[in-house]
Amino acid sequence: MRAHVLALAASFLAACSSPEPAPHPLLVDPEPEQGGFAQRSVDDRVVATIDTHDHYAHTAVVDPAKFVYFARKADRKVVALTFDCAWVPEAAGLDVLDGLARHGVKSTFFVAGPFVFKDPFARGFDPRTAPLAEQNIRLVRRIVEAGHEIGNHSLTHPHDSAAVGWGGELTAMEIGWSRLVARAFPEGAPPNAAMTRMWRAPYGEYGERSLDAAAKVGFTAHVGWNTHTMDAIGLPTCDAPPKPGCLAPAAMTRNVTAFASKNEGLDAYVVLAHLGAPYRWGSDKDGLDALVKHAAASGRTFARVGEILRSSP
Repeated sequence: MRAHVLALAASFLAACSSPEPAPHPLLVDPEPEQGGFAQRSVDDRVVATIDTHDHYAHTAVVDPAKFVYFARKADRKVVALTFDCAWVPEAAGLDVLDGLARHGVKSTFFVAGPFVFKDPFARGFDPRTAPLAEQNIRLVRRIVEAGHEIGNHSLTHPHDSAAVGWGGELTAMEIGWSRLVARAFPEGAPPNAAMTRMWRAPYGEYGERSLDAAAKVGFTAHVGWNTHTMDAIGLPTCDAPPKPGCLAPAAMTRNVTAFASKNEGLDAYVVLAHLGAPYRWGSDKDGLDALVKHAAASGRTFARVGEILRSSP
């Protein structure tokens, strides 16, 4: 088990893509059928939930009449740029955060156990007392002070199975994030430091059982993505001399803008990226800079997911 976890971490850190690499099936083809608005029974209550990651999410062209989970912001169409945070080298994280700050872009960060705890896979793990990932305190402060928002990406970043206790996974992360924020802000944290009620299943793998379990512990909004920067595939960086099949920032952006150009009718689309990816997407002129320019030329603004998520159809 431990060897599997370390191998998974290594593949995640390697993350990414090249000129036009092949789509990765875990990122592009899950297409679960349970998306949408629902009323779920939680103990003696009925709780309204939303899942934005349904079977319209990964088609080349999305039907705007069916993809109704997001509203415009100030009557402008939107790009919701989201980052999953698990194994994050500080330099890679700061590269992205510096780029977001340069453009004043506010994003949504889905944090997982390896970003918050020193060892979320430890035997006898207790989120109330487990050692925290102190090396990420600077990143935590930067994320919160910039006004970004926080969602839940699970404790151990598992593939979905009947053995996964999703309620415990999400609750442990909420406890750990609160502890790490308190450590990062001994003077008192800003309101946006609190974890929202949004979560994202690792690998896009989940089902009705996990949605029910998440709702039971208070996480009522599952947030997927429409397109991604290809930075979790494991391709090498395009450092000189570039390797065959490497991933360059231009290709990362092009994967997003190609989707956007085919879906101009959507009020919003959600982009998946990873804070720990090594491709310098935040600082390269063909990376985040190019996406911001494309969005502006398309009449779109950027928004955090919580600003545009609808509560009902």
